[in-house]
Amino acid sequence: MHHTYCGATSFTADGIIAAYAREQGTDIGSLYPRDSICITDYVNSLRHDVRLMRMSAGTPRQVSIYGYMYDIDTEALTLVIEDTPALVERGSARAGGRS
Repeated sequence: MHHTYCGATSFTADGIIAAYAREQGTDIGSLYPRDSICITDYVNSLRHDVRLMRMSAGTPRQVSIYGYMYDIDTEALTLVIEDTPALVERGSARAGGRS
């Protein structure tokens, strides 16, 4: 979930990399894709985060993953990204579990 007025939208990737190097003495510039270091667009950031969760070995394949946006001014919670396993995969997983 992301929210409006997020502080991460006020940083640049270069700024975060430089600050981390200055404060921690470590260069993280090659550890992450530059477009994933800070939030420049909420929708693309949510897509990226949902994709990372889907690709993680720790995420069960049959679970649904959702990306929401919370508007602080209106207190509205909006579904932006919905990543649900295909129905065929669900049926196969259930059938496999009953054997």
